[in-house]
Amino acid sequence: MYLTDHKKVEKQKATLPVGYGLVTSGAIQEGDIRWNCLDDCWNLKDVTHSPKHDIIIGDPVKNFHGVCRHLELILEAPVKVDNENPLYKPQFITLP
Repeated sequence: MYLTDHKKVEKQKATLPVGYGLVTSGAIQEGDIRWNCLDDCWNLKDVTHSPKHDIIIGDPVKNFHGVCRHLELILEAPVKVDNENPLYKPQFITLP
């Protein structure tokens, strides 16, 4: 089933794995978990890692595409700034 964007975001937030936060921009990194649009759930058994996922690592994450990352990696990762425009900085959503 394909959920609407609003409902998809609500379900993504409600079902985030423990210790993970949504990634809304930047690039997919090793260890990220992607959203399965066909089953409307997180791909917990298919964590992004090399070499199987070499094609998608580094691909852009746009809006609420459906990627979550371990909070430790989000907080420790330096923000890579390619230009001075703050709109290009990675933005993360963390739940209380």
